[in-house]
Formats: sequence, structure tokens, C-alpha cells
Amino acid sequence: MVRKDEGLELIRFFVKVAQTQFSTIVKILKLNNVSELSTSHATLDFFTTNGILHLTSYVTIAQQNVVVERKHKQVLKVFRALLFQSNLPLRFWGECALITIYLINKLVGKN
Repeated sequence: MVRKDEGLELIRFFVKVAQTQFSTIVKILKLNNVSELSTSHATLDFFTTNGILHLTSYVTIAQQNVVVERKHKQVLKVFRALLFQSNLPLRFWGECALITIYLINKLVGKN
């Protein structure tokens, strides 16, 4: 994204890809209080039309940032472990990243 006003188009693209490629309906979308998107009538109309619940994060609350940082750290640790233990060339880092997220999502679903 080069400009913030491209955000709505990217959200529309993401929702469409989720539907066509993964047969998944986006039900909730959480934005980090980007004023161009959170208050835009076009964005809010898009969410309402598609039945998407729009949530915003609280940037001043440290607890939300801690959760995100902890999850990010977990993703990086698993990613590095998979990549280095597999002895694959670095050109496969993208596939490794996708597998990492897939595995973490599957493990979270089991608990």
C-alpha cells in the first residue's frame, strides 16, 4: 500500500480472495484505528453490506500490543525452527511462512 486511501480497495481484495481461494467468509475485521478507514462512509457501508463486524484496536492499551507481540514472537520462532531444521534453501522461505501460520492455527484449534 502506497497511500492510506488505498486501504478500502485492499480490504475488498482481501475479502474476495478469502471467498474465492479459501471458501471462507470474512466475519470480523479488526483495524488499528486508521482514521481513513475507520470513519470512512464507504468503508462502513462495505462492512454493513457484506455483514462484516468492524472492530478497532485500542492503540493506547498496552495489553493488546503485548498479545500481538507475543504471537509475532511465536510465529518467528516456529518459522526459524522449521526453516533451519528442514535444511531447505532460503528460497523456500515463503512456503515455510505459510506452513508456520497453518500449523499454529491448527494447534490453537486443538486447545
